[in-house]
Amino acid sequence: MNRVNYSYVIVNLLYLAVVLLVVIPSFGFDGQGGLVPLVLGIPTLVFILFCLGRELLSPRAAPDDSVEVAPWAKAAPVVAWLGVFCVLVLLIGFLLTIPIYMVLFLRSFARLSWTRCAVAAVTVWALVYVSLEFVLQRTLFEGVLFGAILPLL
Repeated sequence: MNRVNYSYVIVNLLYLAVVLLVVIPSFGFDGQGGLVPLVLGIPTLVFILFCLGRELLSPRAAPDDSVEVAPWAKAAPVVAWLGVFCVLVLLIGFLLTIPIYMVLFLRSFARLSWTRCAVAAVTVWALVYVSLEFVLQRTLFEGVLFGAILPLL
């Protein structure tokens, strides 16, 4: 018997609420200030609505709703790596953090060679640098060690 997976629907409704909190105020921004949130938010809204419609209109056999929670031993490294990324961004900024973090992460988790790690890091760094600095003409947070002031929260 096919039934609606309510946990899937609830999670997608939460995603929908978060995206709407970003998209709706973006319409009121002056100039091109709301362009990036709209370019990212509108396709995300369409995708979420598509997923919700598919689940509600043609439910498939839902799996058991019991969720296995990962033990802390498996979750701690993920939390630690995220913390390292945030601290590096705070201290040295995005442009330096991206290649350093990628090399460290790919080397330790993916067990890639130093050469592959370096190529991946430089490629992603170049993509971020070119797309933000040249195409969008935006500067990224430079880090407090290089004189950046923390934004107000």
